[in-house]
Amino acid sequence: MACGEASQATRATHHNVGGRLDGSGKFSGGFEINVFMEFHKTGDVSLLPDESVDLLVNTIEDASKPSVAAIQGLTLGGGLELTMICHARISTPGALFGLPELTLGVIPGFGGTQRLPRLVGLSKAIEMMLLSKSIRAKEGKECGLVDAIVSPENLLMVARSWALEIANGSKPWISSLKRTDKLASLPVAQNI
Repeated sequence: MACGEASQATRATHHNVGGRLDGSGKFSGGFEINVFMEFHKTGDVSLLPDESVDLLVNTIEDASKPSVAAIQGLTLGGGLELTMICHARISTPGALFGLPELTLGVIPGFGGTQRLPRLVGLSKAIEMMLLSKSIRAKEGKECGLVDAIVSPENLLMVARSWALEIANGSKPWISSLKRTDKLASLPVAQNI
């Protein structure tokens, strides 16, 4: 589903109580780097996606219904940025998280520089971004990026359960939301 279609579906779906982002056996390695490199060589804007990823990200983040990321495998760059817009992140033990954009000479483009410090604290976020350091699920749980680690066979069931529990108020506090060293909300930061 294209970003624009997903954004419209998110806004138009009134009967759903929540949503789940997942991939089959993997989450997302982020933006297609070969396309990115070709665009910078040629300047051909037709290589870039037609849809606004920002529109999708903002729609999911601003939705009144909870979203839970079900994560396994690589969760890098834009893939990690997608997980950070969710109310909760459920991971398998082998998942790998990171923002490797600086190794390509760019910065995270979908709010990752703002969202990551809110989840993991400023020191850990700077380490991950400036060093392009990836972390495993266990470390992600310890620093607040991951809310729960479950087996691959239970991942989708647990993510669905969490979305329902958040929606009905029985799971109002996710551990990553309890951090006290986070930055101000994104709208406040955008206004500065």
